[in-house]
Amino acid sequence: MVYQVGGGSSIPERLVTPSTLDLDGTRVPLEEWPLFRILRGENLRDLELRVRNIRADWERIFNYGGTLVHDGSNEPVLADRYRKRHYSAQARGGTPARAS
Repeated sequence: MVYQVGGGSSIPERLVTPSTLDLDGTRVPLEEWPLFRILRGENLRDLELRVRNIRADWERIFNYGGTLVHDGSNEPVLADRYRKRHYSAQARGGTPARAS
């Protein structure tokens, strides 16, 4: 299976095996995943999403943030400060624990 992304791009299924969900468990469409939002020009800060990989039998909560950087001609060149930090589900009630 191939997933279609805006602008006619496609992504093979093997690259999107994990499910991305909001904290309530609602599936987040591929085009709303953090990197795609940043590449559209949205600035993200402290976006928490649940990522579930059924094949590998794991689920984790990640905190995302980033912004798009432009060159001197105002052309986008990369997503700067794109970060993804993992927090254990048990730590969400108190101080988040960073996973290594």
